[in-house]
Amino acid sequence: VVAHLRRSKEAYTRLFVEGNATKDDVDFVMRDMAWFCKAYDPQWHTDPRMQDRFVARREVYQRIGEYTRLDHGTLVKRYVEAQN
Repeated sequence: VVAHLRRSKEAYTRLFVEGNATKDDVDFVMRDMAWFCKAYDPQWHTDPRMQDRFVARREVYQRIGEYTRLDHGTLVKRYVEAQN
């Protein structure tokens, strides 16, 4: 656990604070965020507030994934052409 926390802190800091993340850092952060956001394991909760929390986390993760993995043309189709 201690080693994982150290790795997480280092990767997140290089990515979001210092701006000098490696590809491994980015991959690590995205995997960690996927776990935290339950991106691939949709959750259901009887409490509407908790359910909204799960949905919001997943949407944030999906948005980051779109902007980091999709090319410009695909983003235009998704956010401009699809809105018309």
